[in-house]
Amino acid sequence: MKLKNIESNSKPVIILAGGFGTRLQGILKGLPKPLADINGTPFISYLLLKLVEEGYNNFILSLYYESGKLIEYIENVRNTIFQNCFIRYCIEPQPLGTGGAISFVLSNQKINGNFLVVNADTLLNNGYFLVGQSDGNAIGLVSVPNVSRYGKVVFDETLSVTNFCEKSDFSEFGYINAGIYHLNSNLFDIKSINPYSLEMGLFPKLAESKGMKAVLLESLFIDIGVPDDYYKFCSENKIE
Repeated sequence: MKLKNIESNSKPVIILAGGFGTRLQGILKGLPKPLADINGTPFISYLLLKLVEEGYNNFILSLYYESGKLIEYIENVRNTIFQNCFIRYCIEPQPLGTGGAISFVLSNQKINGNFLVVNADTLLNNGYFLVGQSDGNAIGLVSVPNVSRYGKVVFDETLSVTNFCEKSDFSEFGYINAGIYHLNSNLFDIKSINPYSLEMGLFPKLAESKGMKAVLLESLFIDIGVPDDYYKFCSENKIE
């Protein structure tokens, strides 16, 4: 596929968009999760437009499941709403998990240095710029009254992340992973690319060495990963 020759003026943003969206299949009807319909607009448009609003224009979509449908949509609108963006696609040869997918993108697109990572099924109404300005490895966090569904992220007085706690039945206030990360390519092995999870593999190691900072965001947090939250976003849609 021939891409526009657009000069990028921002650091790369890797958008993890290759998942199967298993819990939403009754709603998606064969579409990839980023194309979930939100009152006539695919979810991925909300995400990309918000990133553009916060100063980013250099996007790499990491794809696998029904990648052709997502590429077709982006190509149909890139000359209008995304005309000033540099958009590339990187299709995993097999499901690689979040960590393996990033390694594959870094190798395939020859990316070195710092970059941003965002999940394609979560959305914030602000905070992408703030995380991207971090000095070193960082994770965006939002506070919620009940962390039981997500698990919680623990950090110390210097905002160094010290632990990632698993989901539990215990309900309490806390900070959760907002699905946005500022990372460096030196964290990833691009010579031997194997499937693994950022959340289960890399992040606990960074927490153990205090190698990741928490960026506390005052933002609305949207996660369309389960039907209840998808329908809630469709009905309320408070993203501005």
